[in-house]
Amino acid sequence: MSRPVDKSRRNLLLGGLALGALGTAGVLKPKNIGENHKPYFQQMSDALDRAGLAQPSMVIDKAILQKNIAVLKNNIGNRYNYRVVAKSLPSLPLLETVMAGADTNRLMLFHQPFINQVARKLPQADVLLGKPMPVAAAANFYQAYDGRGFDASRQLQWLIDSPARLRQYQQLAQQLGVSMLINIELDVGLHRGGVTEDSDLAEMLKIIEADPALTFSGLMGYEPHVAKVPGNKLAQRDKAMAVYAGRVAVAQQVLGRSIDDLTLNGAGSPTYQYYLDGDFPPNELSAGSCLVKPTDFDIPTLADISPLPTSPRR
Repeated sequence: MSRPVDKSRRNLLLGGLALGALGTAGVLKPKNIGENHKPYFQQMSDALDRAGLAQPSMVIDKAILQKNIAVLKNNIGNRYNYRVVAKSLPSLPLLETVMAGADTNRLMLFHQPFINQVARKLPQADVLLGKPMPVAAAANFYQAYDGRGFDASRQLQWLIDSPARLRQYQQLAQQLGVSMLINIELDVGLHRGGVTEDSDLAEMLKIIEADPALTFSGLMGYEPHVAKVPGNKLAQRDKAMAVYAGRVAVAQQVLGRSIDDLTLNGAGSPTYQYYLDGDFPPNELSAGSCLVKPTDFDIPTLADISPLPTSPRR
């Protein structure tokens, strides 16, 4: 059950599927007799039968997943902390498997109901939001949060992208009488959101410092464009990291102290390997999709990661 499918095999399979789609009945389209599967997928089907799963199911090869976790962990080493991006792994048991295999309690989450589920079921988690949420979503989290086990005031970093949103969260914290960790999103070239001006960053830091209900927890600079734009990828990386380093310098100047001990998050599955050599501002790297490696992640920076053969039962 653990034999990986390499990229060439995957491309051959996809090419074959495309060819089959173009063929006419009786010429290129094979006869559908519902059998004669490859041994790997026959074993998978038999396992589903033994488990009594007759509804639509997505199967993940755990042995290959564990191998991919080991490869990623070995690549990152001890230089960076690793944060698991849950967007591509939206299952509590799956997250537990990855967290245990990678020896990390750091998660990046993307929507409010899942934050509450993690708070209940994975109370050891250190959570950073992967996108700024409407303040109403934060209010919904606290309404459903029972405060047992998971300490949101120490384990949940809200991602904030502007002074206006920060003031909304400040007002909510005051209304609810809660303490919030605030991580500030930086625009390092993606131009999807985040702080773009030093003056905005300085204003946000001053608001946080003046309010005992708020604590500055770090910065996040997401840069997937580095792997996708034409041209020299390392030059694009350096350009993004120059912006990041400039914002770190501004933050340290405003605060009058180092922020190296805070959460300085960066990268993603397509780009994390760009930071394995050299000196860069982030102290933690994020990745998730590469561990299951969908077809659009067949890229040079993930050549050492194996795709997971999956067969959805319809």
